[in-house]
Amino acid sequence: MTARLYGKRLGYGSLATVMRGFEGALTKAGLLRGIYAVDEAGSFVDGECPTDGADARYGVYVGPLGAVGQMFERGKHEHHFVMVTPNSDQLPESLVREIAGYQDRYDITLMAPSAWAAVVVAKFLPAWPILIVPHGVSLEYRVLAELSVETRRAFQENEFRVLHLSTSARQRKGTLELIQGWQSIPRAGKLLCVMDYPARLALEEALLDGEAGPIDDSIKIVDRADLPPERMARSLARSHVVCQPSRGEGFGLVPLEALACGVPVVATAVTGHTEYLSRATPGAVIIGTTKDLRPIDDLPGSRAPAVDPMDVALALVRARTSWLELQRAALDNAHIWRSNWSWEASLEPFIERLKNVR
Repeated sequence: MTARLYGKRLGYGSLATVMRGFEGALTKAGLLRGIYAVDEAGSFVDGECPTDGADARYGVYVGPLGAVGQMFERGKHEHHFVMVTPNSDQLPESLVREIAGYQDRYDITLMAPSAWAAVVVAKFLPAWPILIVPHGVSLEYRVLAELSVETRRAFQENEFRVLHLSTSARQRKGTLELIQGWQSIPRAGKLLCVMDYPARLALEEALLDGEAGPIDDSIKIVDRADLPPERMARSLARSHVVCQPSRGEGFGLVPLEALACGVPVVATAVTGHTEYLSRATPGAVIIGTTKDLRPIDDLPGSRAPAVDPMDVALALVRARTSWLELQRAALDNAHIWRSNWSWEASLEPFIERLKNVR
């Protein structure tokens, strides 16, 4: 029983993180036969295209779906597994057509990273088998005791540092609602928004349009550096709170990584976040959202739960008021997150399925 893994290898974005998580778990299970990096395909010279694992029994695809055809072109596998990650209640029509086009020629099982995502995928591809295959946390995300002490001391000196990350130029990360809510809180502290360039550009255009008014010097917007996990863990650990008011996440790695570092989170518990977050989560403050779905700019006709800036503000105020207790709870439970949500633990049911497919 062997597998070839397809996906992104360059950088440390979410898709590359998922690729590395699968690579480590499959390697430890003794199943990984080869890797095909779709983001390196353009650099392959004729005759030098990697062939390791091209005839492995399983092809496992976790990369950008626009390049999924490379698995079928470059490999000859008996069974294929394809990760599909929606960010709203819709999937692209072109993607649905492309995947459906493979149905008669290949044995394919779809994967979704959360139960919510699986429901969305099943709505558009109802005839296909779907597995829930959650993401996990890399071992680098751990409690850094010296930084935990430093953030506690800083809080006692009246500092409050909030970190928000976004890789999307669309509405699904709730960045604008976060800024609007933040500016309604007197003497809130410092808010650092770390964003990919397209996300930053979209936010700045929204701010220029007057959707949040002029921002004050308590808010800093910076470009996202492509940090490896150990450096990202330090960035999380320097924050008092990681705030992710997302409206649409296929899974949502950031709050999980923060909790594994013992850092409190303020986040929504909708869409993919529901795979691991609830109002009972130690160290977390949940942002209220609408029960009904509202339009979102993911795809034509897309909808997702809506976030009110005042609900973000209320959650942040609560987090600041009870921060010492939140940090204690987050630190006390960090080892549980690291154990239960390691990539090996998250992928164990999937790996057992690979071992038992007939």
